[in-house]
Amino acid sequence: MAMDQQALVRRAKSALQQLYDNHRSAGILALYIWGSITRSDFDPATSDIDVICIVADDFALENNERFKEELTQLAPEREWGFQVIYLDELNGGAVRSRLAQAMSPQSILPSFNSWVYVCGTQFGRSDFSVADATITERMRLNIAEIRWRLASIPSDDERRKIRDRKGTVKACLLLIYNRQLNRGADFELDYNVLAERADNKEAPILQQLLVIKKQEQYDETFTRATTDITAFAAEAERELS
Repeated sequence: MAMDQQALVRRAKSALQQLYDNHRSAGILALYIWGSITRSDFDPATSDIDVICIVADDFALENNERFKEELTQLAPEREWGFQVIYLDELNGGAVRSRLAQAMSPQSILPSFNSWVYVCGTQFGRSDFSVADATITERMRLNIAEIRWRLASIPSDDERRKIRDRKGTVKACLLLIYNRQLNRGADFELDYNVLAERADNKEAPILQQLLVIKKQEQYDETFTRATTDITAFAAEAERELS
């Protein structure tokens, strides 16, 4: 039986608090839940538990995967999207974490006010000096992430392959969202609203992406969609030229 949204959030918070208590000395500064688990388009069957872990400069990056595995043991009901980001990266420092490589702090921070605080230091947006990207900048960053993820999908690591394919789908959905904002829409990210507002260029790729995401078809269906994902990103880039 699928867990409802509030129950899943409580379960996630409990596991994250335990992780923090076990490893705060490793450099964990704060833990936040973000993504669809916090939104109205939450899917009780497929939504991952996406987590941003803000860490100190001396945090060992290899702990990202180790702590994700620990969370899976603590709460195996759902896939964990656990990603660290260095506090220094949120203040303009050199990019080190995989999350900052994929998304860029400038495109991550615009959603900060929707993050759900769990434990550790409760930061405010003013604690980070990196400025929010403009909408057109976010679109360019989405396009760059799509290309980066497609180019880095491994063939010999099934778990990483699925993770990068999921990331590609989310990046393309964000590109559609920012494209809609760029033409004057004003709403919080919600995949159902994206579908209602889709234009003729967005609707075909959006339909494919939502099928992949909702039915977790990250193998052949995703592979067939990559040409259309690449083409849509290229078209969005031309529109920005």
